[in-house]
Amino acid sequence: MLESYSTGTFISEELFSQLGRQGTDTQVMIRTMNGPRLHESTLVTGLVVSDLNGGKPIELPKTFVRDKIPGSEQIPHPKSFHKWTHLRRVIDQLTPPIQNTKAGLLVGTNCPEAVEPKDFVASQSGGPFAVLTFARWTVVGLLCMSNNAPEIDCNRIIVRKN
Repeated sequence: MLESYSTGTFISEELFSQLGRQGTDTQVMIRTMNGPRLHESTLVTGLVVSDLNGGKPIELPKTFVRDKIPGSEQIPHPKSFHKWTHLRRVIDQLTPPIQNTKAGLLVGTNCPEAVEPKDFVASQSGGPFAVLTFARWTVVGLLCMSNNAPEIDCNRIIVRKN
């Protein structure tokens, strides 16, 4: 997951364990709308991310291990894009849905080459917009949810290593 409002990069404990990597115990201050909180974490270096075809490798900056990365339940299905005619030019370039997908990596603005937009399709009539990054096109915005949703996710994070 590319997050242009996070200043840090995070990996889930599950993915970190699957990679079999070593890290250094540390603490990280995470600031959210609930205020700052110091968390025990593991600092990992030397991780590389690529697009789904294994190309365009980017070395990640210092990455912090978290128990999980929120947002997996918000991964939209491309079928919901067809009602938005302004997205037609990118629909065929979207990643096909993968069953039971979990976000295992959140890459923030401390890795600008990953989050930098290469192209975009502007929103129309209050609909979503599309952004092309190093990895692929992604769609951002409400697709089929109402504006009256009882749950709100706010994933903005600021990181400071102690």
